[in-house]
Amino acid sequence: MHTPPYHQWMEQRIVNVPVNNLWAGLLAVEGLWLLPPEQQSALQEQISERLKNTLGEVGDLCFRMQHYDFLFVVNQAHLSREDVGRLSEKIAECFHEPFILDGLIHHILPHIGMASAEFEPFTIRDWITHTQWAMQQAREKHSIYHVFSVEDKNLKSEQYRLQSDLKQAIQHEAFELHYQPKVDLQSGVCVGAEALARWERPHYGSVPPSVFIPALENSNLIVAFGKTMLNTLSNQLQMWRSSNIPMVRVSFNVSAVQFNNDESGLSSFERLLRETVTNNPDILLDVELTEGTLMNDLNRSMDIIHNMKSLGATCSIDDFGKGFSSLSYLKTLPVDCLKIDKMFVDDLCESPQTEAIVSAIIFMAHQLNLVVVAEGVETEQQYEKLRKMGCDQAQGFYIAKPMSAPDFCIWLETHLQKHREIGYDDSGVSNITSLARKRS
Repeated sequence: MHTPPYHQWMEQRIVNVPVNNLWAGLLAVEGLWLLPPEQQSALQEQISERLKNTLGEVGDLCFRMQHYDFLFVVNQAHLSREDVGRLSEKIAECFHEPFILDGLIHHILPHIGMASAEFEPFTIRDWITHTQWAMQQAREKHSIYHVFSVEDKNLKSEQYRLQSDLKQAIQHEAFELHYQPKVDLQSGVCVGAEALARWERPHYGSVPPSVFIPALENSNLIVAFGKTMLNTLSNQLQMWRSSNIPMVRVSFNVSAVQFNNDESGLSSFERLLRETVTNNPDILLDVELTEGTLMNDLNRSMDIIHNMKSLGATCSIDDFGKGFSSLSYLKTLPVDCLKIDKMFVDDLCESPQTEAIVSAIIFMAHQLNLVVVAEGVETEQQYEKLRKMGCDQAQGFYIAKPMSAPDFCIWLETHLQKHREIGYDDSGVSNITSLARKRS
């Protein structure tokens, strides 16, 4: 094990060595941080010893700043990417045999990122970040290793540019909220809406949330983004109320990063929600959380949801059926609504198996006194099928696409006028929530 700072350590080992002979590797081991500190140290020594034996004369290694990452340098002429791949597999093989520590067996899952020193302009910092990128790619793809490539370099550069543009967008409040209606499947009346973030990136155009949300999470910008979006939503709802525009409860998504971010023992999201409701006590909010977010710490999630509800907010489980679906938490967490994931709606009318699953979800939810919302309803056939199955609410392109705030107001007024003409009384529409299912 080597104790000097890793930049200095690497510089010492590449003096007068041709860059085309040099590869750096970053080995990350999963689960090491769960052990007590003394066991971590002992296991680190065992891992280091196995790495030294595997690398032999071609490699040297040091223990990095993080307690579960190992950085090593390979110095060997004429190594191809295929050779590096084989070396990575050889390193992974040394972890097949479990580690024995205090009589207990520990299985270690490695992820390896490899990067050549040939990329220019060359700096130690860039070289190391290339190995970090490659290791993260291996982890995300559930692969043993990943070798940094020209494509990775271009993608990495683009991600840095994207993160920089996202930071500017947050600072200049360049994100917009669009609103997608939710309707009651029996009456067809709008009972809620979901607020969805939209971004026009300068010189690039519209960027889908599936691209910019992960980038926000990976760059730790998601908390600031969430605060900006909730402030925008709060201001919009207050404006609608002061203009006597009919009100429905509006839902919005909260990232796992933001929900689990802790500030002095209080979730940063919980703190933000409390400030928002305090400043605007009349707004109607529904918080959408995924199963994975809730299951991260069940007791803490329960406390946060209880606090949310005390502020007048409701809680929906988004993408239900896509994640854990560990049904035991449903009897514990004080949630109000299940949102059936779009993947079940897509083939609902073609697959008897999917129909059986959706039917079971609806029945179970109703037994637990929960509202069921179907996401991604795109055809009349899906809409009618869900209505006949007893699903409570639906949203999707068949009903309406997400709209800007002014367009949503126009849509809502036209929608309500149409229902007034057939005898619907909307005098109490301001009290309608996205969780307004009438129960017998």
